Amino acid sequence: MRSVRIGKGFWIELGLLILFLMVALLSLGSWARRTGGELPLGGEEYLVEADKFLAQGRMADAMVASWYARLKNPNLMKARYNIAVIYYRNRWTFEAMAELDEIIKRYPNNVAALLLKARILGEHGEIEKANGIYLNVIDIDPDNAEAHYYLGVNFQTSDPRTAERELRRAIECDSNLKPHILEDYPFGLKARLQLGRLLYNKGDLDGALTVLEEGYMLEPNYQEIKSQLVDYLKVKAQIYQTGHRDYSKSLQYYEKVVSIDPNDAEAWEWIGKINRYYLNDYEDALKAYKRAYELTKDPYLVAHIKEVELLLKGESR
Repeated sequence: MRSVRIGKGFWIELGLLILFLMVALLSLGSWARRTGGELPLGGEEYLVEADKFLAQGRMADAMVASWYARLKNPNLMKARYNIAVIYYRNRWTFEAMAELDEIIKRYPNNVAALLLKARILGEHGEIEKANGIYLNVIDIDPDNAEAHYYLGVNFQTSDPRTAERELRRAIECDSNLKPHILEDYPFGLKARLQLGRLLYNKGDLDGALTVLEEGYMLEPNYQEIKSQLVDYLKVKAQIYQTGHRDYSKSLQYYEKVVSIDPNDAEAWEWIGKINRYYLNDYEDALKAYKRAYELTKDPYLVAHIKEVELLLKGESR
């Protein structure tokens, strides 16, 4: 019989699991001391506490509160769901799936459990199964932004038309940009990012810019939207610069880039070049070159700065 070798990753995960359980037990002991070993709150009240802890990232306390809620009322599926979320966030997907399957067995239309199960399946490469669950969720809740979003993401390669439709629906269904405990940004914003990329890949640069600019206006700190928007604005600037020879229009797009990202040295350099060589605006060219040099310290820019300074001196004579 061949011996089974246990990899390093197994021991790391086991250690993390033991550590988490120790923290949870310490929290449990602390709660027990504060309550005299009794559970003074009702199940729903413990769920409120668990949700607060989840929002704060206090996983051990959230686990304890959810356990208490389930002890008080074994039929509280929200408590079981919270535990599944905590397992998932700690990458214990087998345990999370066990909790979710139990919820779905009792309540087949539990949207939250279905969505988390689909998310886990998708992350493990079972895209078709995940999509089937997302479609089931939409049958139950036609305006579910999460289901529309992930269908849009999953269909981007195989069926771009369906992907576009689903991403637009996700935007419509999340007009209030509702936060999600498992996401850094609301689905309405994430869908705009994905839709912008999809439109760009199908050749609709203007459509992509419109969607991304809308997302940027809604949340200027969303770095992925900001970076993607800047990249596409540069593409638009280059089209006017090399394709249409419309340097004033090209300049407008580069100026829009630096209004979004004042530290984009490449855009500042192009602003300098366009003003210097095509629009003969030496003052603005000098400002742009100096800004680009501040950002890069590239000695190549020093020559441009000195040249423009000489041109300005010549104009003043």
